[in-house]
Amino acid sequence: MIKTLLAILLAILPVTGSSTEAKISSLAIGIYRPGEKAMLAPAFINAVNGYLSRYEPRLIERGAAHVKMMVDYDFDYAIEIQVNDQEYEITVTLEQETIRHSKAQKQAAKLASGVYKTMANSLLRDARARGNASQ
Repeated sequence: MIKTLLAILLAILPVTGSSTEAKISSLAIGIYRPGEKAMLAPAFINAVNGYLSRYEPRLIERGAAHVKMMVDYDFDYAIEIQVNDQEYEITVTLEQETIRHSKAQKQAAKLASGVYKTMANSLLRDARARGNASQ
């Protein structure tokens, strides 16, 4: 079974009038078991494609420890997974300028949470299926 921890960190930094405006983003962190590491990148891609299928997500970059996808969900968002030693991070970042910061932040949080939950459920189903298949 997969053992996960969800921690969604919501932070919107004060907006300044300069061109160095802080990015709007949201982060979900999960803990995985060593045997699950190889399944994280494919599970992330499937979770994004499944959760956001009607928004036509696009795969931008794919590696074993890092995957980046883009989706137009009212605003353009980059959705990424970074696999570290014992945890993985799903980050959703607004990729365009907007004056609707509150809506963009809420959507970033919703996307991070939704992709995380979809991915965690998929990994759990796969772990149960492997457990039943080995018996």
